[in-house]
Amino acid sequence: MRIYVWFPILASMSLGFSFMNIPPLNHQFMDLLKINYGALSWLLSGLFWTHAIMQLPAGLIADRGDPWKVLALGLVICVVANILPFIKPDSQALAIALRFFLGIGTSLAFLAMIKVLFILAPGEKLAAIQGLQGAGFSFGFVLPYLILPRLGPEAWPYSYLISGAFVLTALAASFLLPRAKLRPSAEPRPISETKVALVHICTSGPIWFLGLFHGLSYGSLNNLGNWVPSIMADLDGRGVASAWAPSAVALLLLGTFGRAFGGKFLTWFSRDRLINGAVLLICLMYLAMGLAGRQYLVLGSALIMALVCGSTYGSIFTLAGAAGVGYAATAMGVMNMIANLFNVLLTLFFGYVREHTGQFSPGLIAVGFIGLAFWFVGRKLVSRVEAETRRSP
Repeated sequence: MRIYVWFPILASMSLGFSFMNIPPLNHQFMDLLKINYGALSWLLSGLFWTHAIMQLPAGLIADRGDPWKVLALGLVICVVANILPFIKPDSQALAIALRFFLGIGTSLAFLAMIKVLFILAPGEKLAAIQGLQGAGFSFGFVLPYLILPRLGPEAWPYSYLISGAFVLTALAASFLLPRAKLRPSAEPRPISETKVALVHICTSGPIWFLGLFHGLSYGSLNNLGNWVPSIMADLDGRGVASAWAPSAVALLLLGTFGRAFGGKFLTWFSRDRLINGAVLLICLMYLAMGLAGRQYLVLGSALIMALVCGSTYGSIFTLAGAAGVGYAATAMGVMNMIANLFNVLLTLFFGYVREHTGQFSPGLIAVGFIGLAFWFVGRKLVSRVEAETRRSP
């Protein structure tokens, strides 16, 4: 298997594990750190704040410099962020601060890895390979649910140790990349040209709506993993989220399947039709989850949503890269920054709605209607990028 296929999968799995090494042990961390659902939302979302904010500078650095060095730096930060919590394990401030620090590393590593993929992978295979990379990321989300709950009532140290070991493995494997091909072959573009491209990208309507649509797909998949066990525990009346942990595994596996077969879906639909149709269905499933009131109807809607969420990954990233006029990593960074900020807001929103209303339904319904508004405005802009890409030589 070519390195541009297996390495992004491995690196993405390691980053995905770091993203989701807290949720399977939510209640252990709540007891350890003595926090409620509101503070838990900050612990869960801390990584995503800095991961989102760093997307733009990470994309610029990857476009203008050596993406391998950026990748290695990001992975080193991830390793350190998984070691330092042991200094004072019961410190809420340290735990949350290190999740923010971890987000800097994941952002640098993710954008540099995407740039590596764009350099090494054949153009005609890019969307399919990017779907596999996304599937690796999503499977990394699943692994903590498969591993950590089996390690007992005091498993929280393993959430850090396994995550750090996984990232360290990806760092070692990165030395096998063809570094000569990744080094910039010419002098960096003039700063003035970069500024013009940056303004164009940051003010691009299609980039913004691709980011919002990615937030509604990737962000929803992430939040299904975070919150569905708690949603189901509320509905069954027992209030034991751990009893529903297998539902999160099933959801994340379906998201992985959707990403892995996203390239196959593109043999049936154009990228814009796939994205627009998937986002519409995601919004409808939010409304169904919020209005159903019956636990298995809610779970069925969530399972459908998870599969659909995964299907858009490769299409959204390749369209964002195509809209970047020579600055693919920067364009994908801006798009992904918007998506991650949306994801963070979703996490905080669901946590605070649950804390202050005692249920998740109002939040689910609100997100469904907000998403429908975004879909109605943005669907034509996404189709315009696809049309322009097809006209390009």
